[in-house]
Amino acid sequence: MNEQLPLLIQGFRGSETNQDSPTAQLQLINASKEFIQPASQLVSDANAAAPTVGDQAASMNMNQAVKTMTTALAELRTASGKAEEMCISLEVDAALDQLTELDRKLEEYRRAADGGNLVPLPGETVEASAMKLGSTSKNVGSAMAQLLTAASQGNENYVGVAARDTAAENPENQARLNQVAKAVSSALNNCVNALSGQRDVDNAIRQITDSSQELASTKACCVGGLPLPNLTTLDFCALKEKRHKHEYLYATFSIFFVAAVNLNQAASNIVTTSRCTPKQLAESSCEYSSSYSEFIKSGLTMAGLSKDGDTQNQIVGGLKNVSMAARAVTESINQLINVCTVSAPEQKECDNALRQIQMMKSMLESANEPVTDLSYFECLDSVIEKSKLLGDSMTGITNHAKKGDLENFCDSVGNFSTSVCGLTEAASQAAYLVGIADGASEPGRPGLVDQSQFAQANQAIQMAC
Repeated sequence: MNEQLPLLIQGFRGSETNQDSPTAQLQLINASKEFIQPASQLVSDANAAAPTVGDQAASMNMNQAVKTMTTALAELRTASGKAEEMCISLEVDAALDQLTELDRKLEEYRRAADGGNLVPLPGETVEASAMKLGSTSKNVGSAMAQLLTAASQGNENYVGVAARDTAAENPENQARLNQVAKAVSSALNNCVNALSGQRDVDNAIRQITDSSQELASTKACCVGGLPLPNLTTLDFCALKEKRHKHEYLYATFSIFFVAAVNLNQAASNIVTTSRCTPKQLAESSCEYSSSYSEFIKSGLTMAGLSKDGDTQNQIVGGLKNVSMAARAVTESINQLINVCTVSAPEQKECDNALRQIQMMKSMLESANEPVTDLSYFECLDSVIEKSKLLGDSMTGITNHAKKGDLENFCDSVGNFSTSVCGLTEAASQAAYLVGIADGASEPGRPGLVDQSQFAQANQAIQMAC
């Protein structure tokens, strides 16, 4: 009550001062709605305490005050309800006002940064700000997706009267809304990528990818085809003078051995810094990418020095095995950065479930090829099984959310995602089987090769690479 009353008074004053401001009017409506619940509880407590007051005059004054407040609350509830119904579009207008104000503040921050006058507030740290930016960017992206969906459906409960102007039957407005949504998503990604740790990790992953592509397109390099790492031009020329001697091979092997040791040490540093701050993890990632590039270059040079074709293939094959392991390391680094920039663990579970479900969307849009090897009746059994699991997981999500049991809530979210994906796969496979079994379909003739098996093998190879 003591917290809500000042907000209500502030809302009244703001609405009187700025009568044409949608933000002020919306703040007044929200403050009124928030004030009604604790005020109603105060009236109930006063009615319960009235019989215990021994002073008759005080009791009469208390009853009169309760009646007056009850009447005022009823009028406030009615007025706020009518105002909310009449001012549906205020939410959109208020949001636009807030965005305009944010744009003005960002311009002030930019000028302060250009002048070197932008300083952090007391208690702010780089790590805390980076985590908050990562979490907030996900929230903004989710809110933008909800706004886009509501606007495309004309749902005025979410986007007000303006949603009807952006409905699906207006292609120009709909296309413009999609462009704005993509621009917001791109801006959010740029904000996250601008973080020092994230940017360093992205550069490290890009460098490792370039080295892996160079390795993938190389069978064996020629002698001197690649400059040896960590050598000056003079040293390299001196070694080339000894290319027909054993010293050149020994020197090259020494460099290769040092590069392997550095790569192993860099990998160990990543494991150690994964328990530290994102900045330390980013620094170790850059060290790892540099060591990996040196290792690949020196390994290719070793392969070029060998006269035996089998030995060359073994060296290049070993380098490719290291490349596959390095790719797994880079993916793990990226996951660690994502973990460091997300605050709530249950939010990660929900984001993962949403991504998995969104990946299944393409199956429903074109069920013209087999998804699994299941028969029609096996698909039917799978649909029944996944439907039961879906119902149980939805019940679990509701119950665990009410109880605040986050661990079981995350498990239910994971089960929900698994059941939806399995249900989608089974339904898509069944739709494909029904389509090819249609009486109006032309009878198929077996081809020389099974194209579906080739497609599945191609997909497996791409996932492995």
